[in-house]
Amino acid sequence: MRQTDVVGALNGPINMITVGQAIAKLGGKHTTNLRITINEDVTIGIRTFKAGTLLSTGLDVPANSLVPLGMRASLTNGRGHTYWVDAEAGFTTQEQTDLI
Repeated sequence: MRQTDVVGALNGPINMITVGQAIAKLGGKHTTNLRITINEDVTIGIRTFKAGTLLSTGLDVPANSLVPLGMRASLTNGRGHTYWVDAEAGFTTQEQTDLI
C-alpha cells in the first residue's frame, strides 16, 4: 500500500492542507488526538461525512510541531528522481495505473 492511499494525502478529504490547518489551530500545544475538519464530502464504507465535519484522527502532535508524530515531511527540489514505476522495475500494468 502506498502511503497516500491511507488518507489521500495529496487530494483527498484529509490532506496536507487540512492537516496543516488543524495543527495551526493547536497554537503550539500538543494533542494525542488531532481533530481535522474535512474539506469535501466523502463516503467511506457505508458512512458519509459532509464537508466541515470534524474528525478525530488519534494522531499525536508534539508541542510546537509542524507534523504529527511518526509522519515524515520532506521538501524536494523539483528535479525528480531516478526511480521508475514500470515493467522493467517489476511493476504490473495495474500497479502503474493505480499510481495515476
